[in-house]
Amino acid sequence: MDIEESTHKLITLTYDAALAPEKWQEVMARLTQTIGTNAALLREVNYTTGEVGLYKTHGFDPAFTKAYREHFVHLDFFAPALMREPIGAVTRGDQVLPWEQQRETEFCNDFLLAQKNRYCLGITLARENNRHLLFALQRTKQQGDFTTQDLHLLRIIAPHMTRAMSIHRHMLAITTQQQWALSALNTLKIGVILLDDQGKPDFINQKADFLLSSNCGLSISNKKLNLSNALDSARLQCFITDEAKASCGHKRTAGGSLSTT
Repeated sequence: MDIEESTHKLITLTYDAALAPEKWQEVMARLTQTIGTNAALLREVNYTTGEVGLYKTHGFDPAFTKAYREHFVHLDFFAPALMREPIGAVTRGDQVLPWEQQRETEFCNDFLLAQKNRYCLGITLARENNRHLLFALQRTKQQGDFTTQDLHLLRIIAPHMTRAMSIHRHMLAITTQQQWALSALNTLKIGVILLDDQGKPDFINQKADFLLSSNCGLSISNKKLNLSNALDSARLQCFITDEAKASCGHKRTAGGSLSTT
């Protein structure tokens, strides 16, 4: 597989991960294989407070992931550069701090070298409220430093990773707002039944659920709302179908009122 095809597949997979976050593992695995590294990570950090949020890795010992959260986040000498570099800039570890100075630090000796990692490459994908989203790759001494071609590939993929994370956060926010709205509907003292665009019950709040179980004349069968009278049920289904079509952009049929006795 040539580099162009590999890049295309990586970009496609990155957008898949926007809707299915578990695929970030596959993105990192594919990228490490393409570039030839032994480890990759996607990490969100507030370097001011030392709080570590999202943390997905490939090729890392889970014990070191835990150790970073609890201790090494406060010793990470890459932090200042990652906090000031432009979004999407590719930063080499040796550019941040010369190797001779890295070797004098606890972070290098007890975290990087303890995992046999020598060369590091980081990209800040996003910043928000002191939170920094980082993607990084690491190589052993035997694997050698990152090449110009490696950096070129990462610069192509980085903007797509940023957009994918933005899409993911947007979808998560919508889901959270929906959950809040449904929770609020559950507290109402009136029955609420929400239907999907096919007219099928999609949400039933606690009050409506109680009424349905109390033989109030309204029931659900075959995923449809029904009334005790067959004629009224037919009218109700026509009304629901008409409203469902209208919600999808279709014109309503002749109006009218639905009443039952």
